[in-house]
Order: sequence, then C-alpha cells, then structure tokens
Amino acid sequence: MLKNSEKKFFAAGRRATAAATLVIRYLQAPFGSKEALKLDDRIRALVRPGYYEHFKSSPGDRRYYRVYDTEQLVTAIEKNYWAAYFVRYVSLYGRMRGRKGARELLGKEGFLTAISRAEYTGPRFIYRGTKKPRD
Repeated sequence: MLKNSEKKFFAAGRRATAAATLVIRYLQAPFGSKEALKLDDRIRALVRPGYYEHFKSSPGDRRYYRVYDTEQLVTAIEKNYWAAYFVRYVSLYGRMRGRKGARELLGKEGFLTAISRAEYTGPRFIYRGTKKPRD
C-alpha cells in the first residue's frame, strides 16, 4: 500500500475537478473548432505517458502500469455529442501482465479519481517516470 497523504488526496481531487471542467468546456465548444482541439490537447496532457504505480502496491507486491496515451471516444446522437476519455495502459504485474487495458479518465473508478479509504488516502495512480521502476 502506498503511503497515506491527505495533501496528495486533495491535489488529486483538484486535478480531477480541473479535468472535469476541461471536458465540460470541450463539450460546449463547437465540434471540431480550434477551441475544441486546444481543450482536447489539454485533457490528453493530464496523464503523461510513462510508468504509474497503483495505490494497492506494497513493498512485496509492486503494481506498475505502463501508460501509453489518453484517447477519446465520441458518440454523436442527433447533432449532440458525448465524449469520454480513456487512459490506455499495459499491466506489468500478476496474471494480467502484458495485457492491454483502458480505464476512464474520470468517474467513480477513473484514473484521476482520488481514493479515500481507512487504509489509504491519496491518488489512485502515482506517476513514476518514463523509465521502468525497480522493485
């Protein structure tokens, strides 16, 4: 389990709120406009490619992920559109090692969602850099 940090929890919460604000502004911008494209770039830049450690990681059981990018899923319904962002990654531990996956950027189980539990308070994922971390 990663170290508890209320300071990091609140920072993660602010980051998720900022991301949600950008997504709302993106949805309000005219589809394909320069403003929408700039907002899309800012949203995608919130999660840098590299290695991340999951909050359930422990000294004897490190849980790392290799994040590749953030992609957008857009659905158009009668001139209205809905957009969701997903973080694409590969698990580097356990039985899921080497498997590709995706997690929503925001939401209850989102990549940027802060965790507040009795045993841990802080961000769901911690960025560890562009080089594979050593155990």
